[in-house]
Amino acid sequence: MKLNKLFAISISSLTILTSITGCSNKLQEEKITKITDDFTDYNKIFEENMFYVKHSDGTFEKTHFGNASFESGETNENSPNFEKIMWFKDDFSQIPILYSGDELLMYSSADFSEVFTLERFYDYGYSIGIRNLETTESGRYALTFSDDESYVYPNSDTSELEKLKTKKIVIDKLGGVQMMNSAAATKDKVNGTSQDNESDEVSYLTSAGTIGGLAQDKTYPVEIYEGTVKHDYNLTADVRVLGEFETYTITNYEYVANKCIRVKLPEDWKSGYYCINGSGMFLYINDKDINKDDNEDLLSYDTSNKLFNEPYVEEKTDLFGETKTITNQVVSDGDVYVPYSNGNTVANKNIYTTEYKYNYETPKNITVKVNNVTYNKDITIEMETPAGKTYTLEYKDGVYKTTFKTDSSTLSGVLNFKMYNVEGDNVDISLAVTD
Repeated sequence: MKLNKLFAISISSLTILTSITGCSNKLQEEKITKITDDFTDYNKIFEENMFYVKHSDGTFEKTHFGNASFESGETNENSPNFEKIMWFKDDFSQIPILYSGDELLMYSSADFSEVFTLERFYDYGYSIGIRNLETTESGRYALTFSDDESYVYPNSDTSELEKLKTKKIVIDKLGGVQMMNSAAATKDKVNGTSQDNESDEVSYLTSAGTIGGLAQDKTYPVEIYEGTVKHDYNLTADVRVLGEFETYTITNYEYVANKCIRVKLPEDWKSGYYCINGSGMFLYINDKDINKDDNEDLLSYDTSNKLFNEPYVEEKTDLFGETKTITNQVVSDGDVYVPYSNGNTVANKNIYTTEYKYNYETPKNITVKVNNVTYNKDITIEMETPAGKTYTLEYKDGVYKTTFKTDSSTLSGVLNFKMYNVEGDNVDISLAVTD
């Protein structure tokens, strides 16, 4: 999984990742329906093929499908699509909360698949209503319009952008800050040879293609270029963005009444936002993560960022032909973490690629080592950071290694490796950190 981390700065015109408060999660009376213990009532109040959260007090709520980049019922079973988003305004509070003691019900009068797909969504907080932004060769953020779908939130202040004549626009400044990730820019070349671009690793772009970390309901002056023609807008960060980052399939369910089944979630299920069968979103709260009575701020971004965005599957990588999954493991302060080892002789190969995920709470100096490699002059090992900066590992003291420093924009992410002409037994990667 690749989740771009956002760079936080403190400038009066652009407040990033500060004072972000969420909608109240108090259940609205008009959307709660009281049902009796008689399950035969379900056919009077439930919609066909829909999912509902039934609370322990006998109330229920329908899972909520907001404005989305995908059609209802569209799912990814095998791997996440990081550009797949669901975004909300006032309807964000309509996402029901499923506590550990509640039930997830499906009502259907027809045959149904016994495989239920749950897609977990990352909470990116508030943004202006633009998605599908991409980084250009210069590191700027651009949007290419499509005749087939819209990339702006419907009926919002960003809808004006669709009236521009060109098919492509560039967001140059937001709140007076230039929207550019210079480290991700295509490297300068001399006689066709790429040069190292010395620049800060800064990204304001999320993996969902939205601008992240903006203050809720704050209006920002935005400079947008249509070719070389400048347009000035005032755009409000009033859209809450959820982007897919993990997918699961489960088959455990039980019949509870005529035309009604209960989908049984695993006991160790992580708290977070889930969309079931592509039809509706709910927020699952595992009582091991948070007390049910302390729910005033459950829908705030601060709570969500700490509790609901933690990945369940920490790693999936292919090192020298062997795929391994590392679950719930995080590189922590002071640890030397060695999760990958092929365990076999590696020989007569040309190039290997793999990735390594790390996660820290504070900036660190990181020493990266590739161990147990038999030295020869033809070996080249390159490492790319989450911001796109490439390091070449040097052979010293019997290992290939390099160092880099994380900052607030790269506290966690994925290191991508390319290894040329590597040979050796039990080749592995390790990280060691210092403050």
